[in-house]
Amino acid sequence: MQNSLNAECEGADRLVITRQFAAARAVVWRAFTDPDVLRDWLLGPPGWDMQMCRIDLRENGSYVWRWRDPVTGAVLGFRGTYSYVRAGARTEDTQTFHQGARDAVLGAPTRNVVVFDDIDGGTRVTTRISYADRATRDMVLDNGLTDGMELSYTRLDALLRASKQAPEGSVPAPAPEAEHFPTVMTASA
Repeated sequence: MQNSLNAECEGADRLVITRQFAAARAVVWRAFTDPDVLRDWLLGPPGWDMQMCRIDLRENGSYVWRWRDPVTGAVLGFRGTYSYVRAGARTEDTQTFHQGARDAVLGAPTRNVVVFDDIDGGTRVTTRISYADRATRDMVLDNGLTDGMELSYTRLDALLRASKQAPEGSVPAPAPEAEHFPTVMTASA
């Protein structure tokens, strides 16, 4: 199973990112949508702490992810609103990037579609990001978006491997079928 991130430009303003994980779709879905699991792998830049991870996983629900550099005090994060949620399979949202203690919005919102597919005994996650224009997409790529994503995905791979080796009960098990996922989950530091 190919586990490295693949990024391709699509059209004038989109980026399509695919990544495979050696775990069942229900497990990967939970890793992307349960704040208690997400905060273990989506750690932002190296050395930063995830201060806030709130997810209201439903149509018109929202999410907030915020990180802080403990050395400099710098803060950055994302906020989004879901327009579509199909439990275990797909989310669509509009996302804004925020920076600083005053939570200033930087740039135009993106439109994101994330699809979870069963593949080769694991899961393929495809993320399609639509930017305001080609210049914004290219600037984000030039500033290391895919490197940062792969760093987080590598952490997720390690978490998934550890959960397979952990004794029963030490790592929370996901619901066995997508229709059993809770629709509202929230956690914050």
